Formats: sequence, C-alpha cells, structure tokens
Amino acid sequence: MFDIHGIFAGKEIDQVLVQLQTQLQDYRGMEGRVLMELRRLRAKLPDLQRNLDMVKLLITKEGEEVKMDFQLADHIFAKSSVKDADGVMLWLGADIMLEYELPEAKELLSSQVQKCQEMVAEFREALDVVKEQITTTEVTIARIYNYDVEQRRASK
Repeated sequence: MFDIHGIFAGKEIDQVLVQLQTQLQDYRGMEGRVLMELRRLRAKLPDLQRNLDMVKLLITKEGEEVKMDFQLADHIFAKSSVKDADGVMLWLGADIMLEYELPEAKELLSSQVQKCQEMVAEFREALDVVKEQITTTEVTIARIYNYDVEQRRASK
C-alpha cells in the first residue's frame, strides 16, 4: 500500500498535488529542451559527415582531377573540377570561415563528428532519465489522487 504520511507529512493532499504538477511541468519543459538540442545535433551530424567524406575524397584523389558539384545555396549547385587541392575552406560558425590544409581539415572534422556523436548519445541518455522522471511523477500523482479518493470515501 502507498504510504502518503511518510512522504508528505504535514502537508495537505491538494498542496502535494500542486507541487507534483509543478514538478511534472518542469520535467516536461526539460524534455522539450533536450529534444530540441537532440534534433539540432542530429541535423548537424550529416553535414559534418558529408564534409569529412569530401575532405577524405580530396586526400585520396591527390594528383587526379575530381569533378564535383558545389552547393552555392539551397538547391543551387555549380559544376567544377578540382586537381591537387591544397586546402579547403570550412565554416566555423558565427559567419567565420577559415582555410585549412587537407590533413588539418580531416582531423578537425573527424573530431567534430565524434564530439557530435558523443553529444547525441549523452542527450539520448538525458532524455531517457527525464522521461523516467515524468513517468514516476505521473504515477505518484495518480497514487496520491487515488489515496485521497479512498480517504474521502472512507470518511463518509
């Protein structure tokens, strides 16, 4: 049997339910923030991987002419051929672009892909924890509500 007296001694059941509802809303807010960050990271990962794959291709095709399409803007591409590329320009964010030699670019992009994958895994774990807390809080609310109903029936 659920023992409400030991958990919330000295508080009215209505106060406890309000407190738990507030806690539940906080958990749902956390869940939303974690989901938003997880979506952002998942959207970022394919771009990082494509950039890394392109740098690896340029390294392996050194000395050969490589024909490729460059994305200039959304849905706008230009055809080009590249031979003996020394480096690449990478967007770092905040409207900053730097030129890197191919080995440096490969190292940077590899570390970024790995870091992004690790962060995705961490946010998945955090999401699991928050969802578990939501479930626990919902079950607690239901039990306290049912306890209150039983007590009111018994007092009649």
